[in-house]
Amino acid sequence: MDQQQTPTAPQDMTREELEAEVTELRDRVASMRRDVDLLAALEAAGVDGWDGYDEAREALDD
Repeated sequence: MDQQQTPTAPQDMTREELEAEVTELRDRVASMRRDVDLLAALEAAGVDGWDGYDEAREALDD
């Protein structure tokens, strides 16, 4: 589902649409897990000591 679209209630979706939605959500979760793993590796390598690290984190909060 695109962020611009109005969500469809699951009870109004076909089985194929539900399966496609589940596949998309699984892909998004897998991508987020890779991002978390990358962030953990970067922090373990010391990137959290980089001068711009705090600025980048603050930009996420804005």
